[in-house]
Amino acid sequence: MDIFDILRMQTKHAHRSWMNEHHETVRRIKDEEEQAAQRRMDELMALEAKRQNKIRRESARRRQQDALLITAVVIGLVIFVAVLLVLELS
Repeated sequence: MDIFDILRMQTKHAHRSWMNEHHETVRRIKDEEEQAAQRRMDELMALEAKRQNKIRRESARRRQQDALLITAVVIGLVIFVAVLLVLELS
């Protein structure tokens, strides 16, 4: 084995070592990015759930207000008709 064979083997070993480190770095970065993306998605899903809950609460509140308004209108009409009937009969 001559000096060139030794240099070639060392270079080959160094290159293989560098490639292994590079692949590991790429895998680590990919994993970190996937975890960060999942965290962002979880945050967005939580915000969307809060938004949907707020919409449901507002809708229920509006339905309740509408029911109260209809009840008040019906009571008002009943009173109005009753007054008309009383005045008509007097």
